Formats: sequence, structure tokens, C-alpha cells
Amino acid sequence: MEEKANKCESPYIDFLDSELVSLQAGQAGRLFKIHRKLLGLKCKPVIAALDGSFDEGRQGIYSFDETTEGTVARFIEWAYRGDYPTVISEIEPVQKPLPPSIEADVENKPIIAPPAADLSSENHPLLVHIRLYIFTGTYLIPELQRLAFEKVTACFTDLEKPDSLDTQLAVIDALRLSFLRLHEHDALLNWLSQYSAYVLY
Repeated sequence: MEEKANKCESPYIDFLDSELVSLQAGQAGRLFKIHRKLLGLKCKPVIAALDGSFDEGRQGIYSFDETTEGTVARFIEWAYRGDYPTVISEIEPVQKPLPPSIEADVENKPIIAPPAADLSSENHPLLVHIRLYIFTGTYLIPELQRLAFEKVTACFTDLEKPDSLDTQLAVIDALRLSFLRLHEHDALLNWLSQYSAYVLY
């Protein structure tokens, strides 16, 4: 895997002297910085927009519509390192209210232990890799798309037939997202169709 990751890495000396530009998920997300030359090496459509005379070029900020912060952060990490993490601990999942059965008892407070890994929809491996795969198709990043394809198909293969409710829901979400956002002749969509047939058999 390390040898594969190194193929995607660019020598730091090639871009460290360039200015930083900002990438953002949506219009209100946090601004993530990346070296302009590195972005140019990894994602030509985005650097073209930043080099143009549109708002992105004037402001030095490119906003990705329909993309999560986690996807943007993983893209940037991949650009620098040649790989990306599945789970990002800094990402805040949407707050869920406590179940009505938990009452405010000061004497006997319930103890809520943090989960071993945050597998919210933002960090669930299936959804992480699917979102990144879709992102790379939209922004023409074939090296990262191949890596995301390898990771998502490995996740599905390891699952075999999902048995827990959480996993089944994640599979449904991943399939729904794929069938909505990928074009009909996409290699991953074809792979997922075969996986679905296997699971239903």
C-alpha cells in the first residue's frame, strides 16, 4: 500500500513556495487551506476556477456544492500524503436528542461512554468512500478515484451479507447515493449492482 501511496505524492519542494488557497464544503463550511501548486497538480478543474476571473478567483476560495467537510478534508489529506483516513474525529455528527426515557436525575446520572469509533454517517466507511468516489468523478481526479474504488469495494467485500441494522442502513444509504449520483455506465455502479444481486440471492 505504501508503494501505491507514494505514486500519488508530489515532492514537497515542488509546491511549498506557492500561496495557499481555501476550499470549502458548501457556502458556510470551514475554510481548509491547500498550496495552490499542489491543488493544480491534483485537481485541474478547481485550479482553473481559482485562476479565472470569477468569484472563486477573486476571493481565493472554492466552494464545493453537495460535498461534506469530511470529503474535502480527505481530498486535501490525500493530496499531501497519497492516502486518506476513513474516520476523522474532529467532524461533529448532527446532534441527536436523548431518548424520552432518560430523565434528568442528578443523583443517578446515566453514564454515556463515547463510542470506540465514530461511525456516524459522516464517518461510516461505506459512505466515506462512496462520497469520495463521487467527488473524484465530479472533479476529475482519477488517482484518488481508483483509491476510493479499491477501498469501497474492499469494505463491501468484507461485509459479505450485512447482518446488523446499522450496517444494513449504511449499505442502503451507500447504494441510494451511488444510484442517484453516478452515471449508468460507471464501473463502481456496475460493481454495486453485482454486489446487490449477491446479497439478495
